[in-house]
Amino acid sequence: MVRSVLTLWRITGLIAVVLLPLQLHADVYINWQGLEDPSVRDALFDSYQGQHFQAITRLQSAQKSGRIKGNPERASLVLGGLYLAYGFHQEAASIFEAFLATDQPREVRDEAWFYLAKTQ
Repeated sequence: MVRSVLTLWRITGLIAVVLLPLQLHADVYINWQGLEDPSVRDALFDSYQGQHFQAITRLQSAQKSGRIKGNPERASLVLGGLYLAYGFHQEAASIFEAFLATDQPREVRDEAWFYLAKTQ
């Protein structure tokens, strides 16, 4: 059972690598490093399939139910990117601005600045 689940996630990862060159609707690039959490990857897969609303809903549900284990900051950045791709620029901007007010690593702050600039 565990082996089949791992195989499924490897296949999902392979699909993600194949889809990596594709861009989201709003030309938002997703940095796949640090996205080990299955809920985040599921949401990104939905987004790359053009189902942005389902991706946002799935990721919000995972956050609120506490299923995000690995890197909740990265999941929030992804959620902001999904909002941006779906056209919710104000919601995306509020997420990115919240990152700038916290003590995050430089790479995370740089990414938040980049996405925040795309909302303007």
